[in-house]
Amino acid sequence: EFIRQIIRQMPPVNEALYRQFVEADTDGSLSLEFPEVKALFAQRNVQITVATMRQKFDEVDLDGDESLDFSEFERLDELFRQDRSEERRVGKECRSR
Repeated sequence: EFIRQIIRQMPPVNEALYRQFVEADTDGSLSLEFPEVKALFAQRNVQITVATMRQKFDEVDLDGDESLDFSEFERLDELFRQDRSEERRVGKECRSR
């Protein structure tokens, strides 16, 4: 518990992402439950099915507590960035043929 408190006091590397995390944390728990993540990604206009989002959420929820701390949330954000990058790459390949 002491280590968690120290980590929570450390400034995050990605300030903009951390601000989004804190704003989405409607209950002030310093973690995001699935409905909070779903609402945040809807605000960000991420086009994804609920089932796919749930699968990715579960994939990054390393401790299995049904919520994401900031480091888990960073990983989720990175997964979505990778997916969007891959979609753009495939789209460019299709257009160039």
